[in-house]
Parts: sequence; C-alpha cells; structure tokens
Amino acid sequence: MGKWIFFDEKKYLWNDLIFSLNQNLAYNSEYWTKIKTKNGWQCSRLIHINKNNKIDAVFVFYSKKSFFFNYHWSPAGFSGLPFENLEVLILDLKLFFSNLSQLNYLRINNIDEFCSSKNYFFSKHLKRPIFSLSSGFSVKMSTDINSEELLKIMSRKRRYTLKQSLKNEINWEYGSSTEIVKKCNEVIEIYKNEKHINFNLPQKTELDLILNDADKKNFIIVGTKNN
Repeated sequence: MGKWIFFDEKKYLWNDLIFSLNQNLAYNSEYWTKIKTKNGWQCSRLIHINKNNKIDAVFVFYSKKSFFFNYHWSPAGFSGLPFENLEVLILDLKLFFSNLSQLNYLRINNIDEFCSSKNYFFSKHLKRPIFSLSSGFSVKMSTDINSEELLKIMSRKRRYTLKQSLKNEINWEYGSSTEIVKKCNEVIEIYKNEKHINFNLPQKTELDLILNDADKKNFIIVGTKNN
C-alpha cells in the first residue's frame, strides 16, 4: 500500500512528471488545468507515493462545490498506468477521499483501450454511474503513421467504408471562428441522430477558451458533404 498526497509545485515539474509515468494525456496537462480553471472548476493534482517512497502515479480531478456535497470529476482517471498497480491505487484513492471533510462524489473516466484485468478492479472497488456524460469512446492514433500503413491495419469493413466515403465530395474547413464552432456542433448533431448515439456537445464557453487561447494555436477541422 502507499498513499495519495497533493502535488507540491516547488518540488516537481508537472508535465515532466506525467511524461515519465506514461500519463501524458491532454486531460492531465497543465494546459487543460488552465482551461478548466477559467471555466469555473477547481483543479486538484495528486501524486501517489508507493511503499518504496517513490512516485508511481498521478491523479487529476476537477471540483465544484454545492450546499450538500462536493462534486469531483477526473476525465483521465488512471489511464496509462499498468494494471498490476491499479488495485492498490484505487484502494489508496478511496482512503484519501474518505478522509476529506463533507460529502464527496467522485466520477472517474478511463480512456485506455479495454482491458479485462483493469475492468475487473474497477468493477470490484468502484460503482458504474447510472447515467453517462459522454459516448464512452475515444480515438487514439499516431501522427507518424502514413496513409498506406493506416490502410493495412484497418479492418476490411473500415476499408470498404473509406472507399465508399471517398466517392463523395467533402468540403473541409478549419479555423476558430464562431461560424466554424456552430458548423461543428451541427455536424455532431447530425451524426448523433444518424447513429442513435447520445452524448453531450462540448460546452461553448470551454470551446471558446480553447480556441481563443493566446498561448496556443488551436482550431477545429470540420468536413461537410457537398450537395
């Protein structure tokens, strides 16, 4: 067993730390912390000290307070960590939250590829939410791979779908204007209706913060079919 403690900014560089632990996800980054803080969330960053007195994991969550309880949301959860350590990390995290004052509700999202061993520990020590906040699907793709290599690893069905889609004239646009954001949400709504998928659209305030960040060059890419 180990323990979770709050991150000390004087001792470590956060982005270096998450890279060294293979937890270098956007949701764990200092940049995403800045976006969520500007959007009204309070950010907490934890580090896990194992029995050898070494850091072996981080855990980032965002909080909002109400009259009766504190709501906590971790969009990255334990993603990137080996399943061998997962049970200890979950148990230590439950202990950490049990020692906090007031009533606390913690919701964790994990965006790793499905792993039966990890899923076993989640089911054993945590409860699945009654309602979902997202589709539950994520896409991770290396930007180093070329189109020919990508085609080779695609399933036959995906290659067929791609071949059919290439017959259509797609108009691609990118940018950070209000019009682009509006068009993006319209495309998402059409996709949701056609595929019968229920998930929430990105909040407008959050998108505005991301797209208008002076320190980063962020933009949205939208493809629409020409009629």
